[in-house]
Amino acid sequence: MNEIWKQLFETSESVRNFYERNISRKPKRELTISQLRVMSCIFFNDSGVMRIKDISEELGITAGGISQSVDVLVNAGLLTRCKDEHDRRAVAVALSEYGLKVRAEVYEEFEQMFMPFLDGVTEEEKESFANVLGKILSNVKKENIKR
Repeated sequence: MNEIWKQLFETSESVRNFYERNISRKPKRELTISQLRVMSCIFFNDSGVMRIKDISEELGITAGGISQSVDVLVNAGLLTRCKDEHDRRAVAVALSEYGLKVRAEVYEEFEQMFMPFLDGVTEEEKESFANVLGKILSNVKKENIKR
């Protein structure tokens, strides 16, 4: 049981590699992995709006590096720049209408991609697994706030 971190790490890397080989290289997805990671931050943010500084901290990439990716994503029509409601000096980005459409397409692709991974897993096991993953994610986010 003490080596559960190895299993989690290996699984997450395998899923990421599968994604990179199968989803991110589709002809309609002409984005780099870095750009897709920026999009993922915004996809999974409940508000759909994030400050560049927050994306930078979440991904461990400099704000300058994030700004370059954001520029490409804005020019591609996936994101829009907006003011931060809490800090007028900060730059935030949100999904554009096109970005929302792409998010829906990506979610559908992920649903289809993950179905075979869950073959033989009961509904009860899926529910337990989702609960455990939720707790792990919550703990990771708490640790990130501490640092």
